[in-house]
Amino acid sequence: MKKLLFVLTFIISSWTIAQTYSANQSVLISWKGEWYPGKIIELKDEGYLITYDNFESSWNEVVGTDRLKPIENADKSTLSKETTITTTSSTSTNTMEAKVSEMCACQKAAKVSGSAADRAKCMDLRDAHLSTFEKDGEDYYTYKRLIFECQQ
Repeated sequence: MKKLLFVLTFIISSWTIAQTYSANQSVLISWKGEWYPGKIIELKDEGYLITYDNFESSWNEVVGTDRLKPIENADKSTLSKETTITTTSSTSTNTMEAKVSEMCACQKAAKVSGSAADRAKCMDLRDAHLSTFEKDGEDYYTYKRLIFECQQ
């Protein structure tokens, strides 16, 4: 009986021991059912202060271990569309993909915040990106098409 009690105590305590993370560790962060890559900035009493990759610092927040998982355990099928584009662009020298990724992240942030100022930032970013492509060239229209797809 003592053995059974010990085993049950061990199992229950194992369940309650949460994954621990450290500052500067890359992680995946759950936000509204999707996983985004980011990094732990600092350990706080109430959780972990995190930053999302390719998002402004205004998106930084404190989260618990229930919203974190180690990046090496990432299942690519659970990553958001923007994350998949970002992951591809970070390992690629393709300027188009990097710009589309940046613009998708901006649009997503502006949609969530609902702020006119954030939407204006995205429009300025789009104009800056388009100015790097030859007007009416193939890249110009490809960029516009990909941004439209990102909005869908």
